Amino acid sequence: MKQNIAYAIIAFVVLFQTACIETKVEIIDCPTFALTGEKYWFAENKNTPINFQTDDGQTKTFIITDKSIHHRTQINAKAGCSCSENSGILLLSGNDSIWAINRSSYTDPSLKTNTEVVVFVINGTTSIFYESDLKDQTYYNIGDKNFSNIKKYTYNYNTGVHVQTVYMAKDYGIIRVEFSDGKSWTLSNLALPSPVTIESFSYTEDQCN
Repeated sequence: MKQNIAYAIIAFVVLFQTACIETKVEIIDCPTFALTGEKYWFAENKNTPINFQTDDGQTKTFIITDKSIHHRTQINAKAGCSCSENSGILLLSGNDSIWAINRSSYTDPSLKTNTEVVVFVINGTTSIFYESDLKDQTYYNIGDKNFSNIKKYTYNYNTGVHVQTVYMAKDYGIIRVEFSDGKSWTLSNLALPSPVTIESFSYTEDQCN
């Protein structure tokens, strides 16, 4: 069920188009796009390698293959249109992948909410994390490095070897991945990063009016 819901959300993001039927006109300017959950993704640009150190000293390298934002700037509310914001990041390492999507769809900005999904496909096994899997944690240490502004996702799968816990730090991205068999990956570059910026994404806009 968890996996099916994720695929449904992904399909919605990829195929999202709100029909614009010419009826009455009520033009609304959508709010300017602002980074939210994306601040916990990697700050690097597309095609940049991201390295993780495994427990046995090996390096696992992923490449940022896609990093994009699509923002709807104006709508005709009478035509059934909605403001929308869809962003995503995809990292690939052979057949393994890490990706996240952040989306929102609304007509009233005061009721705007974001939905984020983080997915790992490692050795053919899919591990999915939703906002409901977030656990309260403000600080996290790796060696003598202290992190604040932490997101910690945890979900316990009953069978197979899955990603069980993910630590994400603002502007660093994913800093640690823990598997259900006790193994882990740690982000190799823990130097102070540059902030995540909209300019590091491929950015597009549209209107529905």
